[in-house]
Amino acid sequence: MVGVPAVWELIRKGIMAKVEKSGGAKKSIFNKALAMKEFATVKGIPGLAGLTDKVVFNAVKAQTGGRLKIALSGGGSLSATTQEFISNAVVPLIQGESRWLRGIGADGSD
Repeated sequence: MVGVPAVWELIRKGIMAKVEKSGGAKKSIFNKALAMKEFATVKGIPGLAGLTDKVVFNAVKAQTGGRLKIALSGGGSLSATTQEFISNAVVPLIQGESRWLRGIGADGSD
């Protein structure tokens, strides 16, 4: 899936709004799972990241169809917070440089 930063921010805000509405226990579980997955990703602990996906984030991923493997953001700068959130809660999100996205210099030449 490809989108501009505003799309990813809107998705993040939508997820967080649902989490806020869900109540104390679910909100707490979501936030702890997000922190655990961020820790597991930084420290390279794949089993822990997979566990948080199965227990918490598969429900979030299902909201996007459940079949996304990777996402790409372009057209402007994406905040690190949004990129980390989407990458941990939904799908790995790569931020592309606008020149790269247009295909100019894709082979290393300008």
